[in-house]
Amino acid sequence: MDKKNINKPILLRREEFTNNIIRLINDSELPVFIVEYILKDILTEVHSVTQQQFESEKATYEKQINELSKESELSK
Repeated sequence: MDKKNINKPILLRREEFTNNIIRLINDSELPVFIVEYILKDILTEVHSVTQQQFESEKATYEKQINELSKESELSK
């Protein structure tokens, strides 16, 4: 099988991601309270991006529903 067509399972990617973050934290040798502030800042950014993505996907979905509704009314 061609490697280009193989998608790594999400749980495996999550595990690798988590391990990479832990390794970076340990290698940084920063005090824990500094790491905590950094992680809080990252979480705030991720939350903001997640909200933006949610709003965008919701708007796209609602637009598609409205277009489908209009098409169905025109075909009557």
